[in-house]
Amino acid sequence: EELYEKESNKSKEELSLQDATCPEDREFWMKTIDLTKTEMSYLLEERNNLNHRLDLLLELQKSYSFERGAVFNASMIKRSVSSMHSRDYRCKSYSVLGMGVAGQDYVLCVEKFPKPDEKIRSTDYSSNGGGNVANTLTTMSRLGVHTSLLSIVGTDPTGDLIINTLENDGVNTKWCVRSSSSSSAMTHIIVENETHTRTCIHTAMSQELTESHVHTVWTNYMELNARSIRECGVTDQIDMIHLDSRQTKAAVSLARLANGMGIPVCLDVEKFRPHIEALLPLCNIIFTNQHFPALYAQSSGVDLSGIEAMTAMLCHPSHRAQGIITTMGAQGSMMIRRVEDDLSNLRPHPGASTVQPTEKSLSPALLSLLESVSLPSSTTTETVKMTREDGTEEAVILSVTRCSAWRVSPEEVVDSTGAGDAFIGGFLAGFIRGYSKEISMRMGTIVAAEKLRGIGARSTLPTVEKLMSVLSLST
Repeated sequence: EELYEKESNKSKEELSLQDATCPEDREFWMKTIDLTKTEMSYLLEERNNLNHRLDLLLELQKSYSFERGAVFNASMIKRSVSSMHSRDYRCKSYSVLGMGVAGQDYVLCVEKFPKPDEKIRSTDYSSNGGGNVANTLTTMSRLGVHTSLLSIVGTDPTGDLIINTLENDGVNTKWCVRSSSSSSAMTHIIVENETHTRTCIHTAMSQELTESHVHTVWTNYMELNARSIRECGVTDQIDMIHLDSRQTKAAVSLARLANGMGIPVCLDVEKFRPHIEALLPLCNIIFTNQHFPALYAQSSGVDLSGIEAMTAMLCHPSHRAQGIITTMGAQGSMMIRRVEDDLSNLRPHPGASTVQPTEKSLSPALLSLLESVSLPSSTTTETVKMTREDGTEEAVILSVTRCSAWRVSPEEVVDSTGAGDAFIGGFLAGFIRGYSKEISMRMGTIVAAEKLRGIGARSTLPTVEKLMSVLSLST
C-alpha cells in the first residue's frame, strides 16, 4: 500500500509538470496510473485470500493439535505465508532495459593505417554485433542478468542478423522496432595492429526511435506486467534503465517515465549530442570516457579537467546524479559521489534472484574471487572546491574510488572496440548483484580486459564461468 501510494504520487507529480498543451503526455500518464491501480487491486485481493487461508489453517491447527498432537504453530504458518507472499510478487530475476543503437560492426585489422590513395591488405576480418547499449546488454546477459533492448533496426538481412545475434546471447528483443524505410545501422572499423588504435566509420539509420515509440512500448509493458500479475502472480518489473545517449529525444522521454516510476537510470555519454543537456539531469549514474567531463565543463564556460570536471557534472543544481564513473584506459577508472549519497538505494529490493538459475550458485564464489584478486583499488574522502554561478566557492566532500586497469600485455591486446561498453556491463552486473562499488569496478575492469583479447566488441566477452576461470588463475 505504501509503495502504491508513493508511485502514484510520483506519477501525479510528473503529470502536473506536463504542459497543458501536451494532451498525449497527460493521457499516457493517466493510463499509467490506471494500470498501477489495477495491479494494486489484484495484489490487495490476493492478500485477502491469503489471510483467509491463514484463518482456515489456524482452525485446522487447533483441531489437529488436540486430536493428533501436531507440533506446528501459528507463528510458523504466518512466516510461511509471509515468505510466499514476498516471493510470489517479486520479479523472477533483476531486469535491465537498455535503449539506444544496435548495429553490425565490420572490423578490419591492418598493420598500419593506409595513406590517401594507398591500397593495403587486411590481416584479419570479423563481422560482429555492435552498438554501445547492445554491447553493454550482451555483457550483462553473459554474466547472468536478464536484459531487454529497445532499439530500431531495419527489416533488411542486416537487421535480422542484429536481432538473431542478440537473441542468441540471451538479450530480449521483443521491444525492438523494425523499420522497412531504412537500412540497419552499421559501423566499419579499422584496427591498426601497430598502435592498437581503431578508426570507426558509422552509417546510421535514417529513422530514429521517437517519443511515440517509447510511449507505445511503455504502455505495452505496463499492460503485460499487469496481466502477468493477474494470471501468474509474478511481476516482470524493470529494475534499471541504461541509455547510450543516442536518439536523445526518445531517451529523454524514457528517462522521464523511469523517473516517474522510481526506476534508476544509467547513462553512457561520450560526446555532446542534440538534447543531451535535457537528458543528463534525468540520470542517476553517469558513465563517461576520459574526455567528456572536460567537454562538459567547457560548455559551461569553465576550463576544468579530471576530478574537478567530474565534480562539476555531479554537483550541477539540476542534476540528480549520485555517481559519476569515468574510464581512463590503461590508467583504470574512477568513481566519485557525495559522501552523503548512498548508491545502495539505486539497487533493486533484496530477495529476488539476481542471476539466471544455472548460474545462481556461482555468485558467492565469484564474489570471493573478486575480493581476493590482486587488483589495486581504494576509496578515499577528498574535498574539491567548486565555484558557484554567483561566484561564491563551495567545498564539496567526495567519496572517490579508484581502480587500476587489469593486467594485459601489449601482445595480448587485439582490439579496443567496445571496451568501455564491456566495463559498464561488468560494473552494472556486479552492482545489481549487491557488490560494493569497489568490487563492481574490479568486475568492470576485468571484463573490459577480457574483451581486449578479441576482435570486435563481443567475441571475447566472458561468461560467469570464464570470469571465474580467469580470476582463479590469477590468485
